[in-house]
Amino acid sequence: MEKLCKDMNNKLYKMWTYLKDLSCKFEMIADEIDHVNLKNTLQAASIETYQYAKELNDVITIHALVPALPDIHELEEVITKKHLLDLSKEKGKELLSIIESCESFFTQLYTELLAEYLTDKLKHMIYCQFLGIKFAFMRMRFLNDTRFDHSLTPKEIYEPVY
Repeated sequence: MEKLCKDMNNKLYKMWTYLKDLSCKFEMIADEIDHVNLKNTLQAASIETYQYAKELNDVITIHALVPALPDIHELEEVITKKHLLDLSKEKGKELLSIIESCESFFTQLYTELLAEYLTDKLKHMIYCQFLGIKFAFMRMRFLNDTRFDHSLTPKEIYEPVY
């Protein structure tokens, strides 16, 4: 039982650390983007992930969990540096690669955390965060695709076709 609690503690703390880092990374990427909708989406995702980190921090504080992972690497080392070496130089592919690697990484983290024995309230909160972050990545992929697709005008993107 103690091992299970320690594992859950480690996973919550790891998730909290990576969410804080992801929020900063989204903000940095948004500063570099000139596409208004994609920039706004990245800034919104930054705010959302910061809120998710704050929610997890509240859980960690309430339950007096102690960080047991002194060797947590920065998110950039875990995700971006690995994938930036293999990027094609095609426009938009560098951001797409970062989005896909982040999504894969966070899907794995959330799946592992949701597999733990959690209270219903905590499991619901984490599941809602998981859905929110998946949706944010989906929006980013879509807007990144439309950023360089000049065959679609903004009017065609948002107007329903009948």
